[in-house]
Amino acid sequence: MGSLGNILVVDDEKIFCTVLTTSLEYKGYTVKSAVSGKEAIEAFNLEDFDAVITDLQMDEINGYEVADHIKAHSAQTTVILITGGDCSKIEKEAFQRGVDVLFQKPFAVEDLLPYLPPKKHNTDLTRQRPPPNTKYDADKDTNST
Repeated sequence: MGSLGNILVVDDEKIFCTVLTTSLEYKGYTVKSAVSGKEAIEAFNLEDFDAVITDLQMDEINGYEVADHIKAHSAQTTVILITGGDCSKIEKEAFQRGVDVLFQKPFAVEDLLPYLPPKKHNTDLTRQRPPPNTKYDADKDTNST
């Protein structure tokens, strides 16, 4: 059986990056990892990815900037932004920048799976609510005060 999809994992916490990469490989994905936003953009420019999972807080090039680059060059690539902070404080800007899904650390790898390929049977998964432990509500109107 072939790979389920090609995923890029980006996090400046090397241990977190390694654990997530290994877990996704175990699930059947081909995974590349990058420990900086710069490294992620370089990898993305050289290879096609079905999804990019990126941390928000990184030195030099942050997760927003990674998302901007990905969406500018490949709008169909799923961008999942992960953060140790409160998702409700960043959701508006994240979606404006093309992020498809937000997850708050910690999370289970299984929670990511519905947002990763293959998802051709349900192409309307983006911008939907992640599982409850992500502490994020995509149905919340981000334009209201």
